[in-house]
Amino acid sequence: MKTLVTIPSIAALLIGSSLPMFAEGTHIARRSPASKEKQDRHCEKVLKDAERGNGLLTTYIGSGKGFIGDIKCLPNEENFIYKKKDESPPQLLLISRYRSLFATTYLIFVDQNSFYLSFTVKAAHLPFRQMRVDGESFTPKVRNIDEYTNKYTFNRGLIKAFKKLEDNVEFATEPGFKPWKVVREIPKIKEHFAFRVSDWKERNSLISSLTLPSLNISAKRLESTEVFNNAFPSLVTVETNSGSGSGFFATRKYVFTNSHVVSGQQDVDITTYERNTSSGEVVFDDQINDFAIVRLITRNEYTPLPVCTVKDIPTASNVYVLGSPGAAIVDKGYLENSITGGLVSSVRYIDEQLFIQTDAAMNPGNSGGPIINDRGAVIGISTFRLNDSTIQGINFGAEISYLLNESGLVDRKKMSRKPPTFCGLSIE
Repeated sequence: MKTLVTIPSIAALLIGSSLPMFAEGTHIARRSPASKEKQDRHCEKVLKDAERGNGLLTTYIGSGKGFIGDIKCLPNEENFIYKKKDESPPQLLLISRYRSLFATTYLIFVDQNSFYLSFTVKAAHLPFRQMRVDGESFTPKVRNIDEYTNKYTFNRGLIKAFKKLEDNVEFATEPGFKPWKVVREIPKIKEHFAFRVSDWKERNSLISSLTLPSLNISAKRLESTEVFNNAFPSLVTVETNSGSGSGFFATRKYVFTNSHVVSGQQDVDITTYERNTSSGEVVFDDQINDFAIVRLITRNEYTPLPVCTVKDIPTASNVYVLGSPGAAIVDKGYLENSITGGLVSSVRYIDEQLFIQTDAAMNPGNSGGPIINDRGAVIGISTFRLNDSTIQGINFGAEISYLLNESGLVDRKKMSRKPPTFCGLSIE
C-alpha cells in the first residue's frame, strides 16, 4: 500500500548561491516585542522596494542582510523574483512557495547542473523521483545533504532539455503520483538556462586575480622528447580520498584538472614532478564541462605550461597525452609523468561541448592531464575514453579554449589571431 506524501508546491531559481544558505533552515523562534518590531521595520523596507516586472512577477530588492532574513517578509504562495542587493551581475531568485502550518519548503535552482529541495523542519523530505520537461521524462539523481535538504544533479540530457524549454516542467515524487506543474516561472527558468557558465558559476574570490601568464611557444615543431622534457616540470598528480588523477600548472600556483577528479573533495593533495606533496584548494569547479582549478597551498612556485586561448587544432596533427595513469593497478607512485602520442582524429561537439578526439592512449589516472600539441602548448584536458572492448583508440579531451571561455577566464570573441600568434600564443 502506497502512502501519499504531499510536497508543498514551490519553485525557485537562484544564480550563484551556495548550500549553507539553505541548509540552516528558517525556523521561527519566539521573539520579544522589540525583536518583532525590528523585523517588521526590516520587512517594511523589503516590501517597499518591490518592483513590478513584465506584468508577471514582482521583484524584491534584498536588504543586504541575507536571503533567509528577507524571505520571511515576502508573500506566501506568490511567484516572485528576489534580487540580492548590490550584486554584479545580479543574482536572481524566482520562487513559488507554499507555507504550511508546520513548515516552509523551497525548491531552489542553484546553477545549471543542480538544484536543492529544502525543508524548514524534519518532515516530508521524500525526494522527487520523476521530472518531465515539455513532456520528456527524466529521473534526476538525488543525494541527501542532511535531514533538511536534498540535492538533485542534472545529467547533460536534462540540461539540454532545459535549454530548449518551452512550455512547462513537472515534478512527481513517484511515477503515477499527481505531478506538480511549473508554468508561470518558465520565462525566468529559460533565461537562467540561457546563461553561460561564466555568468552564473560561483567562484572562490581567489580566482578573480588569476591571469594566465604570457608565454611563448616554439616556432618549429618539436620532437616528442622535447615536448615531454619541456612539460615535465609542470605536471602533477592529484590525489583525493576517492582516487587520483592528473593535472598541470597553468600559472605558478594554480593547477588545471577535471572536475570529476576533485569535485566535492575536502582534502586535495598535489604531488609535483620532484615528488613534493602539498595541499590544494579547489577554487573553481564546473561540473557541467568537467573543469576545475586548484590553488596550491605552498610558498613554492612552479613552471606553468603555455595554454592555447584560441582553437587552432588541425585534424591529423600530432598530439601528446601526459599524466599519471595506472592508479588502479599500481601501489602509490602510479605511473606518474607518462606520455603517449597520437593524432587529432577530429574536433567535435558532444552534448554542446567541444572535444578533441584522439587515438593517443588514455587510461584511468590520466583524467585532468594536459593534451599538448607539437609546439608544446596545451590544447585540451584528458577527460574520457569509450569504455568498450570492441573499440580501440577513441579518446576524448575537453578543448581548452572552450573551457577558458566558459569559465570566464578568457573571452574567445576578444582574442586576436593576427600573426605571429599560434592558438592565441606568441611565437618565439
